[in-house]
Amino acid sequence: MISTWIFCRLTLFIPLKILTALIIWLLVVVWGGGLLGCSKFTPIPESDYQQTDAIIQRVSNNIANAPLLDEVAKIDHSRLANRVGSRLAPTQVVMFHNKALEVQLLQLNSLIAMELPIKLLVYQEATHGEVKLVWNDFNYVSQRYRLGQQVELAQQYEQSLVAAMKGVDQSVMSPLTLTRIDESALITLSSEMDFESTLKRAVNIARDNKDVIVFDIIDFQDIARDYGVSLPKVTLVLFGAPGPGGRAMKASQSLGLDGFPQKVLVWNDNQGNTHVTYNELLLLANRHRAPINTALRVIQRRMDKAFKRSFHH
Repeated sequence: MISTWIFCRLTLFIPLKILTALIIWLLVVVWGGGLLGCSKFTPIPESDYQQTDAIIQRVSNNIANAPLLDEVAKIDHSRLANRVGSRLAPTQVVMFHNKALEVQLLQLNSLIAMELPIKLLVYQEATHGEVKLVWNDFNYVSQRYRLGQQVELAQQYEQSLVAAMKGVDQSVMSPLTLTRIDESALITLSSEMDFESTLKRAVNIARDNKDVIVFDIIDFQDIARDYGVSLPKVTLVLFGAPGPGGRAMKASQSLGLDGFPQKVLVWNDNQGNTHVTYNELLLLANRHRAPINTALRVIQRRMDKAFKRSFHH
């Protein structure tokens, strides 16, 4: 009764054309699933995954046979998204450690953990069906974190990539040429809690939405101990919600290289202060020349709201 009364009162003040357009928009959003991702879609046939699956398996085998590499995770963004009703063409990532290299990089700057583990993205373009294997080269890492000349580290990084991609058809290999971003595209907040409490809070924020998967939690300080190196505390949380993530990557599947899975880094500086860092996805989207769609904006807004409410600039 109350809602009917409100609707009737609104009709007295809103022109009929505007009111009609508003009603149609609401119907599309609520029942058509425009923002909720509930619209009907045709599932991706398993046959469409043959090429990307084969490349992922090749890379995974290479990593297993490379003495310095260790696989961390394989994430099939497409199948995960399609499972929850969000259509995304074949898009998969492999993430792997070169622990000795990582320890050296993190001695230079703890924030470089946001680029780790090393990632390879394989996807089939939704429009042309072309399969691509893409990655970030060391120039991008160096530019984003202002490392300057690091010849030996650059060689180790590139050698890791070569070992992981051994035997892959070169016609699909495509290093991401958009190596620069105008800003670091990182948001860093300070925590008044100790490191362990901050990490627990950050993980809980990631899990606040029940559709979120926490793929891994990586303690780089623990890795460094195995190499006799003392690092400040630095832990990376890898997580994501397949539905919203799949819709966000529709704008540009290569976003799966930088933005997905999402990352939150909890770290201590040299003075023992604790900080929380995550990606500014809209700036990363600009790097990929991707249109910033509603799903991407919603993900960023949720991240900002949740983390800035718990921590401080």
